[in-house]
Parts: sequence; structure tokens; C-alpha cells
Amino acid sequence: MLDVVIVGSGPIGLFAGFYAGMRKLNGCIIESLPYVGGQLTTLYKDKEIFDIPTQTSIKAKDVVNQVYMQYKQFINEIPLYLNNELYSIKKIEKGYEILTSKQKIECKTILFATGNGNFTPRKLTIEGNDAENILYKIDSIEIFKNKKVVVLGGGDSALDWGVMLLENRIDTTIIHRRNEFRAHEKTIEKFKNKKGIIKTPYEVIKLILKNNLVQEIIIKNKETEKEETITADYILVNYGFLPSKNKFNEININVEQGSFIVNSDMSTSCDGIYACGNAVTYKGKLKTIAVGFGEAATAITAINHYIFPNKNISNIYSSSAIKKED
Repeated sequence: MLDVVIVGSGPIGLFAGFYAGMRKLNGCIIESLPYVGGQLTTLYKDKEIFDIPTQTSIKAKDVVNQVYMQYKQFINEIPLYLNNELYSIKKIEKGYEILTSKQKIECKTILFATGNGNFTPRKLTIEGNDAENILYKIDSIEIFKNKKVVVLGGGDSALDWGVMLLENRIDTTIIHRRNEFRAHEKTIEKFKNKKGIIKTPYEVIKLILKNNLVQEIIIKNKETEKEETITADYILVNYGFLPSKNKFNEININVEQGSFIVNSDMSTSCDGIYACGNAVTYKGKLKTIAVGFGEAATAITAINHYIFPNKNISNIYSSSAIKKED
């Protein structure tokens, strides 16, 4: 029986795997995707991140690569299983039985580091929304070179995409249905300073297609009802995500709007089940990678104490836990 199964291999899950290895726990990481990095890899590989300690600026894909290399020191003790979707969890005498798409695992504890879950982007819901140049993620910035891009949305991700495109000298327009954005004020200001075009409060009412490619977008001002036609080579849609189905009703775990409710030690309402990162909620919760790293360390420390209640577990320092080879 494993000490811990970590669900999710985003940066927080990978760091939890590293910390579990440093604590000399045996376990594994399971991931439904065929690659590590979660949402950072799927949606924002080239996005610049500015709030990672010690990094003035770092791309999302580099955050994932560096955390993966850190975790890889303990890959034998905490192996990683990709393409391995969690199907069910059953309480057993000494812990839990996990059924995945590939295996059955018995473990003493579970740590959810699933971020926003199995996310499905909200689609543009008008005729022609299956056009080839309507995208919901950026795989490579290169395809947008010398093109005109329209970004739909008003949150942090939409504005981050907009700024990234402008920094690569790509003609970028953001269309948002409200006058107010949900993004950070600094990002909005940066987009404006880089001469990005903003259309608010507008909504897309029609797509003009040719050979299954959007050629033009007809938008309407929600206040004046004035219509306008703009051209586009690509449309980037960022309307958020549809919530993933809760598969864990059988263990009666307490959630709030899709997030696990946790205590200060990252424990959930179910004995032996913990969660960290964007998968959790509590009063004052801040959903950032920097906070998630600390929560992963807190969770693994609590799991260690849960498994070994009589063991004197003091603060662990990496300088004494890991010996570098000469």
C-alpha cells in the first residue's frame, strides 16, 4: 500500500511529488493528460509569469520544466503515470482504493493537486464556431506572425494573451461584452500602452466564413446596438472553462463551487484526503502558483504526520535532506 497518491501533475502536483520524495514517502503521481504541466502546458506555454520567487520573468513552459527537473530526483520513489484518469475512490480499511483508466491503487492518503480540474473551454456559441481559425489555446506564437488576431474575453488570461501578442508585434484587438475587465489593472494598462485595440461593451453576433475560415466578425455594441464589422485572421476565445463533473460523491467530500474546502493543514472533510493549489478554497485563499507551492509543502508535511503520528517530524531543510553528487 502506497503512502500517498498525488492527483495532478501541474507545477503544484510536481512540487508535491518532490516534497514527498524529500520526506521519504512512497507513492505516485497520476495524471489524466499525456504530459505534465496541466493548464500551463495546455493553454499558456508561452505566457510570461512574473510572480514566481527568484524569477523576474519566466515563461509558463519553463516553470513546468524546472519544477519537473526538481521532482525528477525522486521519480523512482514517486513515479509518474500519464494518460491515467481517475475513475473512482473507495474507502477501505487502511486507506483508499483508487481506480484509474489503467490500474487499481491502494494508498493510505490522497493529495489532490488538480488545479481547476479537467477543464473544457467555454465555446463561442454562434453559427460557424467550428471554423479552423477559432482557437481556445496558443500552441505556438509563430502562427500569428503578420496576422490580425481578435481575442474574445475580459479576464486575466485574455489580457495576458493580448499583451503577449502585442509584444511579438502582432495586430491585436480585444472584444469584451462589458465595460469593466476582470483582469489585473496593470495588465490592462500594459495592453493599452502597447497600442492594443479594445472594443467594449461589444459582443460577437455573426461570423463571416469562407472555406471554413472566419474572414470577418460582426460585433454589436450592447449599449447603443450599433453594429461594426472587423476583419480577423485568427480568433482566440477565452470565456473561461466549464466545470468538470464531480466524481467523488461516493466519499462525501465537502466542496464549494467545485473547489475542495480545506483546513490550515490542507486536510479535507475526508480523513486521509488532502488538497492544495487551485483545487482548494478557504477564507483568504489566493489562487497563485507561489501560494500553491507552499500549500503543497504543508500538505505533504501533514500527510507525513498522519501516516507516522508518533514520529518526531520537525521542519525539513533541503540542504540536509538532499546531498548533491560531486
